[in-house]
Amino acid sequence: MNRGHGWVHPRDDGMRTRCGGPTICRECMQEKAQKDAEERRNGPTPLAQRFARHAPSIEGQTQMELMRAHVFTLAKQIDQTVPEGREKALALTHLQEALMWANAGISGQYESLPILEVACVYDRPKESSAD
Repeated sequence: MNRGHGWVHPRDDGMRTRCGGPTICRECMQEKAQKDAEERRNGPTPLAQRFARHAPSIEGQTQMELMRAHVFTLAKQIDQTVPEGREKALALTHLQEALMWANAGISGQYESLPILEVACVYDRPKESSAD
C-alpha cells in the first residue's frame, strides 16, 4: 500500500516524496512519533533488539572476565605452539569469535529473540529439451 511519504514507512513502490523526511516535514514527524510510540508500547522489534546494547549484570561481568582470561590463556598457547601461517591466524580469529559469542550469551543478548528459520532453496538442474 502506497500511503505516506515513504520516509518513515517504506512504500510498496519504493518512492519517497521530496519533503525532506522527519527532520523537516510535519507529516513525517507525526508518522515517526507514532511509530516510536508504538515501539515503546510493543517493545523493540527483533531486529532492533539484535543491535541494541545489552549490558551484562555484575555477575555477568565477572563471568566475562573469567572467560576472557581462559580464552587468553589458550590464545597464548596457540601463539607459542602453532607455526605462523593461515592455520594460526584462523585459530586465533575463531577464538576471538568464540569469546564474542560467549560474551553475547552471558549478557543475555539473545534470550528473548525468536529463532529465525532460514530455508535454503536449491536450483534444480535444467532439463535439456530435445529440439
